[in-house]
Amino acid sequence: MQPAMGSAARWGLILLAAGLLAPVSGMAQQQSPTELPSDRQLNAATLKLLQEPVQLEFIDTPLEDAVNFLTDVSKIQFYVDRKALEIAGIPLSLPLTISVEKVSREMALDLTLGQADLTYYVRGGVIIITTPSAVEQIAETIVYPAADLLKPGQTRDDLVDLINTTVEPESWDINGGHGVIRSFRGTLVVTQNPKVHRKIERLLNELRQATKSDGAADGAGQSASDSP
Repeated sequence: MQPAMGSAARWGLILLAAGLLAPVSGMAQQQSPTELPSDRQLNAATLKLLQEPVQLEFIDTPLEDAVNFLTDVSKIQFYVDRKALEIAGIPLSLPLTISVEKVSREMALDLTLGQADLTYYVRGGVIIITTPSAVEQIAETIVYPAADLLKPGQTRDDLVDLINTTVEPESWDINGGHGVIRSFRGTLVVTQNPKVHRKIERLLNELRQATKSDGAADGAGQSASDSP
């Protein structure tokens, strides 16, 4: 339940978010009682919500209170990795202050958590707040479709090299890190931490958009050359 105006001062924050009360997704309602959404579907729904614009202001708000409030008023679940924060010596009472408007929720969250040297990742649709060192210890294997990203003359190895050199290069096995990426039957099989996976997915989405734009431009050019 959202705090009343009198309670807002006690929380020490003002939160104005465009569409913040919108449901996470209609996906759950569309599923049959025996069919649950996959982690990937839940994560995609949460990440989509994080792209929505927000106006946000925290004023000396304790970290724990800010997270609880965000969980109450939004339809996104947050979870604080208390053990990781305790190891890093970051108290839940740490005050946070931020004032932003017309930025994505993702950016607002990055800026807010950055004040506490914290980060987050998404699992099962839940945003897990933790430390960068804790995230780096997590290894998840994800299979990414890649056949549609290759232009004539390119191979999957070219795409592997692109990712190895542009997305956290020091984190890959070829550079002494723990991340592994292999190509297999039109896919990329990647073992990495959640932070790097998020960057890989963003890169692949941007490549797809660029490929579509190139295809549309080529099609328009061909049509023009064919016209009398």
